[in-house]
Amino acid sequence: MIVEIRNFGPIEKVSFDLSKDMHLLYGKNSVGKSYAMYVLYCVLKAFSLDNTILFFDYKYDDADTSKLANYFPPNLQELPIHQKVEFTEGGRDFIIGRLQSTFQNTLFKFLQESFPKGSSFQNGYTNQKSEIELILEPNKSLVFSFIDSKLKVSFNGILNKIAFNKSESGSYFQSVSFDDHNVTAGTPYYTYGDSAANLLNYARETLLKDFVLASGNVYFLPASRGAIYDCLNTFAVHAALNSSQQNNISFPKLRLPVRDYFINLATSDTTKTNSNTESICEQLENEILEGKVYLDPDTKEVRFIQSNINLNIKSNDASSLVEEIAPLVVFLRNIITFQTPSTFHFYPNDEIPVYFLVEEPESFLHPEAQIKLMEAFVKLSNIGIHIILASHSDTMLNKLNNCILKKDISFNAIQIQHLVMQANLGSKDKGDMNPNAEGIDDNNFIDSARDLYDERVDLLDNLYGPN
Repeated sequence: MIVEIRNFGPIEKVSFDLSKDMHLLYGKNSVGKSYAMYVLYCVLKAFSLDNTILFFDYKYDDADTSKLANYFPPNLQELPIHQKVEFTEGGRDFIIGRLQSTFQNTLFKFLQESFPKGSSFQNGYTNQKSEIELILEPNKSLVFSFIDSKLKVSFNGILNKIAFNKSESGSYFQSVSFDDHNVTAGTPYYTYGDSAANLLNYARETLLKDFVLASGNVYFLPASRGAIYDCLNTFAVHAALNSSQQNNISFPKLRLPVRDYFINLATSDTTKTNSNTESICEQLENEILEGKVYLDPDTKEVRFIQSNINLNIKSNDASSLVEEIAPLVVFLRNIITFQTPSTFHFYPNDEIPVYFLVEEPESFLHPEAQIKLMEAFVKLSNIGIHIILASHSDTMLNKLNNCILKKDISFNAIQIQHLVMQANLGSKDKGDMNPNAEGIDDNNFIDSARDLYDERVDLLDNLYGPN
């Protein structure tokens, strides 16, 4: 599935091909890299298997029964048994309207919580409507449009035809088909309206299945994650004091991805570890941190044991390197989960992808540590975790190039977007850093490196003369 973001904030267009194992967003400051990551996170969260609203807050009830009956042909009783009875265009609009209401309470709400300054996401350069399109294939997609603080849902190549099949008795519907998908409720109902409502409740899973399976589970690590974790822990203590002493203390409103990051750390089950990622966690601990990271089961503090002196301290009392890498290790070891076919009952025979979004993974790291970190990200991408990074590190890019040459990762499994700001349009991918068999052309950092070199040459010429 491709997630295409159009006219959002500073962005004209950014696309994420979720079939890729690794994504990197490059570009200057203020071109919308973090903005794109936040929007993507909201989309994946809205369709995640953990979003129970998507599956359960949608029931057609008794009030809908009479409405549904209005969308069938007037000669319904006279039609032959087993004949497909097509829904009218009004019936299709009715179903889409109910979906629209659900996504207003999920995706739209998530976006508002991620961009709290206002409910308008419109591109200020173009003033065109903001859109998110989820593309399953060239002529099959789901489009979310945002107009005047409202969300509109439209389907392309989906829900073109809705038809109900009459039962043997001819008194109710026994199945419904959406295009080429057929759904049977398996329970007899007394009226056409009752059976239609029941079938549509069942059919919702079928209708959204491809989007849900492509979205999987998503996790987010914000920039300055160590400092954020430290501050939020401090605010939590003050909040407890505020509650007990009835003091009037105000606290900052958190953006949804940052809030989820903290909640994941604060509520994780330390008794469960991820065997798939353990060797990579140990690599990070041994080669970068030189110590052991763990989450205290009682206090939920991220702690660090330095190996050479056996010192046990909070990660935020250690170096800035530990402060930034420790939450990454905890996520990989205790929080990120792979859902096996037996884990989720809706789609028992399908594998569920995992997406790990990380802002500025290189923060506070020496280039040597950045190289080791990119090695770890490549290994994670090879075990089924889709890595999505927003970065300013040329070191990590150069290491990824070497990984491509070593065939540690295929260039076809990588998507690079070099976001550039266009006058009066917003940012989009320049398309000049596409991977190939020899790596990725550095068209993001090269200009700055050239400018520094030319400046140095000029300074030396002024100091010693041109020769």
